[in-house]
Amino acid sequence: MRTLEILLVLGCLWLLMRLTNQPLHDRLSGTLAAMVLVLVVAQLLVEGWRPPFVPVYPIAVALVAWAWLSPVTNGQNGLIAAATGLVFLGVAIVGCWVFPFQGLARTEGPYPIGTATIALDVGTRSSPESLHETFRPEPLVRLWYPAGLSPQSGEAGLRLAARLQAHLRAQPPPPAIEDAPLGAQEACPVLVYFPGWPGTRLQNLTLVRELASRGYLVAAVQYPARPPGTSEETYQSEVRRLDRPMQDYSSDANFRESVAANDERLQHNAEDASRILTQLARLNAHDPQQRLTGRLDVDRAGVVGYSFGGAVAAETRRLDPRFKAAVNIDGRHYGSALEHGVPAPYLFVGEILVMPTQGDLNSRVPATHYEALLDHSDYTNLASNLRRNGGIQVTLPNTTHPNFSDDALKSPIRRFSGIGKINARWVLMTLNQYVVDFFDQSLRHKTTRLLQDGPAPLPGVRVDIYRK
Repeated sequence: MRTLEILLVLGCLWLLMRLTNQPLHDRLSGTLAAMVLVLVVAQLLVEGWRPPFVPVYPIAVALVAWAWLSPVTNGQNGLIAAATGLVFLGVAIVGCWVFPFQGLARTEGPYPIGTATIALDVGTRSSPESLHETFRPEPLVRLWYPAGLSPQSGEAGLRLAARLQAHLRAQPPPPAIEDAPLGAQEACPVLVYFPGWPGTRLQNLTLVRELASRGYLVAAVQYPARPPGTSEETYQSEVRRLDRPMQDYSSDANFRESVAANDERLQHNAEDASRILTQLARLNAHDPQQRLTGRLDVDRAGVVGYSFGGAVAAETRRLDPRFKAAVNIDGRHYGSALEHGVPAPYLFVGEILVMPTQGDLNSRVPATHYEALLDHSDYTNLASNLRRNGGIQVTLPNTTHPNFSDDALKSPIRRFSGIGKINARWVLMTLNQYVVDFFDQSLRHKTTRLLQDGPAPLPGVRVDIYRK
């Protein structure tokens, strides 16, 4: 639990104890009730509300009202009220432990973080008609970058926010500065980030913010963008159309059809990555808002993605040579990247890959059978393609797929978060270090500590470097 949450719970417990053994309507109780009311307001403003803590608020308000307005009698009613309050507080405490909604970690780079949204030139897009998908959405592109100080955010305010977020596990994460000017002294290398399936939310904000704090401009992609004037009902309908199951296991024909549709969406997304880089190059030449003009190094561009977004990153690196490096975070490979591999520099980082058994391949359970076919093809091709093209594979033990996204921070209980038997925050911080080192090495030509031949500097991590 967070600091002000703990203080608020303690204040409520004190009032509840007084409620059971002495009149609550006295000067001390009134003073304590005032303190509880101040804590409610401060907690909401500083830390923000979260669902597991909601039961505390009605108890706090009821106790304040009782202390200020009720008669000077407790008796049986006081005991019943105290028992009810303890139940509510207990539910909140257990909920905050099971679903802590931990805030993202403080970034390690020297820069505060700015954010802004850009529009794409839709005229550069190919026809949306397709054999497999009738819905091809426009992407929403949000920039995350090293920020300078804006007129609305002075240095003192930034330092105060950083201090608060360093000690409070609040959600949302430390605030980025909306539409801030770039703060990096040198031109920023450009990275394009793609989320996992279906692409409707940003799943690696921890990583994106870390890269921005280290001097990279990250264009984070989500689907779909919401055109101006679109109603909420229409927009949500389009989101639902996009969010179809990734695989259809109902028959062999339907499974192969869904794989073909995934390959097509992969090509669409890779094309979007190229469009985004082209748009950023135009803004670097002339930004009407003068924020990005001359501040981007589009010749040092990379692409990174998680899960299906990792497949998009691999395919983009293969199809568009303007992207000089790619990172696939625990994603399968599809399309030409599956068949031919990805040109180095290429980093694949994820969990231990266990080759499916013959029993899995022959299973009568459709999901087991088809997933085994995909894994066997992917793992076999990944090994041979890395040997042929070069690249780096980083393996983190005791992890599962959710460990490589912010979803790992949902709860420390693995049943709710789906993570492996390992500290979730450590995995995300380790992921950050390897991705930052990889882009520093491949785009900035820096000598890095983690991606060298020999034993891995971090315990338990395996690093395999393949040279072409």
